[in-house]
Amino acid sequence: MSNRFCTGCGAPLTPDMKICPRCGKVAAVSARPRPQQRAPRPQQPVRNVRTVRTGQTVQNGQTVRNSQPQARRPQTAPQRRPAPMPRPSPAPERQERAPKKRSKKARMIFHAATAAVVLVGLYFAIFFVQIFRVKISTYDFKTEIKLESSNYGQAMESYFESGKWSVNPLTGTCTYTGTTKHGDEYEIVYTARLKVDVKNISINGKDVRADRIESTLMGMFI
Repeated sequence: MSNRFCTGCGAPLTPDMKICPRCGKVAAVSARPRPQQRAPRPQQPVRNVRTVRTGQTVQNGQTVRNSQPQARRPQTAPQRRPAPMPRPSPAPERQERAPKKRSKKARMIFHAATAAVVLVGLYFAIFFVQIFRVKISTYDFKTEIKLESSNYGQAMESYFESGKWSVNPLTGTCTYTGTTKHGDEYEIVYTARLKVDVKNISINGKDVRADRIESTLMGMFI
């Protein structure tokens, strides 16, 4: 088999040919070997191929790095959840108001109790003041005589064994009721306004006449 070929048309030439019988071109001394066709390489089946996030491909259990790394996903800012709307607090339950009649009655009771306390306090104040005025007062005797007592308080303390006082603030009178050492029951009524005077005296339930009041009192003072 000749290894010479025509440079014009590529026809095979024998070693002794100098002109190509096909195209008539002078054959040069050259030889062009025919390219040998390579047998196709059998392709191996690819299995277990998977791409991981690190840019590497795994084939048949072996890791193969990819020439181009996988593009990273842009990081997105975490979405904030909207704040929950505040729930309206339940309205406080309204307390039922007491009837106006009951409140009015309670006010009346309160005012009445306050007035009673004030009146009692005022009565005791007048009571002690009036009695004190009577005790430090004396009778203006017309007859000059030496007396053992200088006022009503001393005279009644020495003349009576027991006794008690009562005061009427409306009339301004003070009443003394006492028992003497002889067992006589006396009731002496004094008026204590601007001046202290003896209004009436009764002994054992009988009133003493006005002209005998001075002598009766003198018996208490001497």
